[in-house]
Amino acid sequence: VSPAAAVAEADAESPTGNGKGVGCYGGGGWWRCLVPAKANESDEAASPDDENHVKATLRELVIYCCFLVLMTVVAFGTKNISMYNFTQSISGLFLKVPISNGTKLFAEINSIQEWWSFVNRPLLDGLFSSSGNLSAANATARSTIYYETVLLGVAQIRQVRVGNRTCKVAKPFRGVIGWCHG
Repeated sequence: VSPAAAVAEADAESPTGNGKGVGCYGGGGWWRCLVPAKANESDEAASPDDENHVKATLRELVIYCCFLVLMTVVAFGTKNISMYNFTQSISGLFLKVPISNGTKLFAEINSIQEWWSFVNRPLLDGLFSSSGNLSAANATARSTIYYETVLLGVAQIRQVRVGNRTCKVAKPFRGVIGWCHG
């Protein structure tokens, strides 16, 4: 018996009695193809050698592959290609510039004095690029980083001081955390 004849025979013996199938191709909408065949519907569906089981498995595999493709497009398709260039330019402006007292980079800072050397030289130079003349035409050029990103307002670094025991630790964590700042 050919597969087409088996499908036609199954459609003729459909539970509705009208000769129309209730499966994927016989009617009921295309979404019926998305529902996997249940093993307890008939004895043939429970057999792993059955053609229907193979079709259902292949159908699930195709659906899963489509799902993976769609998830990949959603996850990686929203990234703008120019963001890589922007990240690299900002990284080159702040992180890959040597500190004024030597050849150390930002990632190699080990002391507070090196931190302040970084803040006083590369950070301020990057935030406030100085052009030679201070004309009105260069007013916008002075407030941009690499002539692309506009700096809105003044860059501020502040230190917030808090006292001990100014917050409460939640009951489940009191055995592990004795006190907190906050």
